[in-house]
Amino acid sequence: MNDINLLNDFYRPKKTAKIASSLLAGILIVVLFSYVGVFVPLKQKRELSLMVSNLSQTNSEYESLEEEYAQLSRKVEELEQRASGITPLISGQKWSRVFELIEQSMPQGISLRSLSYEGNAVVLEGTASDDVEIARFMVMLKKTGLFLEISVKRIYGDQERQMFLMTGKLNYLD
Repeated sequence: MNDINLLNDFYRPKKTAKIASSLLAGILIVVLFSYVGVFVPLKQKRELSLMVSNLSQTNSEYESLEEEYAQLSRKVEELEQRASGITPLISGQKWSRVFELIEQSMPQGISLRSLSYEGNAVVLEGTASDDVEIARFMVMLKKTGLFLEISVKRIYGDQERQMFLMTGKLNYLD
């Protein structure tokens, strides 16, 4: 029997090797492009979304710190404002000296209920046996040299107990 090769033109080892290597190279290129074009961007997207979430969390922390800083700044300004009112008194007189002079000036029938400091004045509130004692107290306070001016804002009450409210502008010079 004779062998007849009907695929003589089609099957050539060199041509088949070229076709197979071209197909393999094409498949490799398609796989490489699909990896670079699809999987690498997905990985980058995941990394970027993680970075965005971390940055948003950091940003919210900074915002809360900024708010806390603003609140603390307002408190510091408020305290500085309060301190500026007290500073002249501290630089001119010591509180213990102020209290001592007020105590020495008090007549027998006077008792103080409160003493406060507003602006550049000391506010005294108390009770007295009569308005003569209040007048005597004012004169004595003026004589101490601690106050530039003493004024009564209000006197009220019955004949036995007079309530008074007076202010004294401080003399800051020693």
